[in-house]
Amino acid sequence: MRLEIELLAKEYEVRRIREEDVAEVYRLCVGNPLYYEYCPPKVTEESIREDLRALPPGVSEEEKYYVGFYREGKLLAVMDLIAGYPEEEIGFIGFFMVEKAVQGRNVGSEIVEQACGYLGKRGFRAVRLAWVKGNPQAEHFWRKNGFGKIGESLSREEEVVLAEKRLRGLKIAAADLETLSKAELQRILLKMQELLSEEQLQKLQKVVEESRSPELGETLRPYQERMSQELVDEKMSQIIQWQKQIDEGELYLDTEEYEDYSSGYWDADWVTEYFDNYGIGDKILFMIQFAKDCVDDRKYQEAHEIYGWLWEMEVLADQEYSDPVDLETMAEQELLQTDLKQLALLTLYAEYQVLEPEKRAEGLYRYFSYGAFSKLHVEEMFRSGRENLKDTERFWKEWIALLKEKNGDVEARLLEEAVLYQEGIEGLARLADENAAVHPSLYLAVMEEYQKGHRYQEIEETGKRAVKILDDKLVIRAKAALTAAAASSYLQHEEEVMRFCWECFRSDSNVKNYLRLFGTKEMADKYGMRGREVLENRSKGNSECGWRNTELYKNVIGDSEYYRLSFYMGDFETVKTASKNPKGSLGWSSSFIKDGIRLFLLYLYEEPLPSKAAASTAAYVGFPDTEEEYLIGFEKKIQEESRERKLSEFWNYFQRWKSFFPMEDAEKKRYLGWAERIVYSRADAIVSGQHRNHYGQAAVLLAMIGEIKEGMGIAGAARSIFAEYKRKFPRHSSFQREMKYYFSEV
Repeated sequence: MRLEIELLAKEYEVRRIREEDVAEVYRLCVGNPLYYEYCPPKVTEESIREDLRALPPGVSEEEKYYVGFYREGKLLAVMDLIAGYPEEEIGFIGFFMVEKAVQGRNVGSEIVEQACGYLGKRGFRAVRLAWVKGNPQAEHFWRKNGFGKIGESLSREEEVVLAEKRLRGLKIAAADLETLSKAELQRILLKMQELLSEEQLQKLQKVVEESRSPELGETLRPYQERMSQELVDEKMSQIIQWQKQIDEGELYLDTEEYEDYSSGYWDADWVTEYFDNYGIGDKILFMIQFAKDCVDDRKYQEAHEIYGWLWEMEVLADQEYSDPVDLETMAEQELLQTDLKQLALLTLYAEYQVLEPEKRAEGLYRYFSYGAFSKLHVEEMFRSGRENLKDTERFWKEWIALLKEKNGDVEARLLEEAVLYQEGIEGLARLADENAAVHPSLYLAVMEEYQKGHRYQEIEETGKRAVKILDDKLVIRAKAALTAAAASSYLQHEEEVMRFCWECFRSDSNVKNYLRLFGTKEMADKYGMRGREVLENRSKGNSECGWRNTELYKNVIGDSEYYRLSFYMGDFETVKTASKNPKGSLGWSSSFIKDGIRLFLLYLYEEPLPSKAAASTAAYVGFPDTEEEYLIGFEKKIQEESRERKLSEFWNYFQRWKSFFPMEDAEKKRYLGWAERIVYSRADAIVSGQHRNHYGQAAVLLAMIGEIKEGMGIAGAARSIFAEYKRKFPRHSSFQREMKYYFSEV
């Protein structure tokens, strides 16, 4: 299909790139070095000439359009476009690059949008392209412009992500929609949210809002009463009688209590088993079903009374000291089978219907102290009954006002969802600033929403506000800073990346956040060596918040973490003093020495790759490898490097950190002598006392001593230690097996 290239982007002069334009294209390309880091080799004028001639299999020269986009005579972008590849109605962009000086000014997005619009008018159903997997700049740009992942492939030995933008959609037959259930339609809509752009999501939200309008609600089938008031009164009378019998203990649960030793003698657990010999579960199920019938029949007052009692009830047990059992515990103990989520939603729906408008927000809120309500989405309540709820605008306004004043993680989640539902992401961003003292986690919610649309600039700006506004002693501030650092990395704002990583450590002062500061040499020089500032101002004691309010957890540095961080800041003597060996070399589990001795041994180990003993030691004092995909650029490189070399990420960070804290040979020998005496004493105490669970770690410590000594030039040290402990404990076969495993490499 022949294209009129001048129509690809009407705001620009579009013309084919010729041999005489190669030098100009080369100047544009060399200004974008990041592209060639992910897609080597580096560009040359000759490689551009080759690209001008390159064709996919089965494609003619007439179908290839290597074009430049000019404004006022200046080349601003180049595109290699194939018409009708790999299928007749698909266009393929093999290469697209924008002049560095105009990036961030919407030039690239404008060209892509106009080109796709033209191709759609010409009958193309989609445009495809690929980017090298892991290239943050490319992924951000193409996703922002509506391209979604359709697969992965291998090209020139690099993994690439195949992506596509549909230019005209497939129509779904009305008959297909009619066969879908409500649950299936809900799943489809949830899946669509992952695929749509920010603009498309806003349009979808508008359709949803229009579908929820009162006019549509009026078309529901007319109400028909199914239960007479006489029948309702009769059943309520029976239910009230059962409730009274349960409240007064006439109906109760039988119990059997015993100690469970299945996990070992020292981990015995006291178990209570419940037996429902009075049919209490059946009576409660009767109440639940009748309450549901009342909701369906619009008898909300009766349903409200039953639901209120169900959540507050406590069923007594036959044993005087046994705890009473509530509704959720009965479900956990399988004394009744019911859908607690549906029950909770119907409870809220009935509560809404019977309360006066000004009391609804407070009335619904009181139920969220129950576990079954903690993960509910309030908007689901509106679909739980047969009637559309009234005065919803007032309710949402008062619900949001109430939650703004209430502390807690559940409250923060409910507030986030309510504001997003009513005001969208921009409303949530405003509220995060206004409500930072009560709900600092709203900043994370804003960033998460922006992340769905790959809006990294907005994430970075939100992070800057969070770091500025939030108390620097809040742990959640560190999470906001780290999320912003990843966004800054995508934007190649390296100064911001470093500053955010530093703020992350200031607000959550743990080893991982500190070692991250040594991810690059520049950051280590600028921030890593300043770690002592944080320790000098550390907070002690408790976090001052309960488990229901983790968003206000404070950055409290306990003694053990303080000494671990002191080690990494080069205060070795303080750490040695804190590593006191208990009498008899036992009781390490409650003493810092278990970490202190291993940190010194790991530092004194000189090999670049870990032995079995060194890997075990690193695993003991280190941190797990990162699982998240949303990482800072240098974190991704460390992750990939570690996986390629089959190392832990902690080992990688430790080696980087170690280069900034050198130690004189005499000092190394002094610390080794101290550690050696403790390790021998510990191993002797473990094996002679037959503490079998600790044989492996005793062997690890002995092997580390041997390997370190050999690294310092003492030939045969490891073999000597192995032989000595074989002579000392010849009959301890389990210990000898551990020794053979960890000494097998020396």
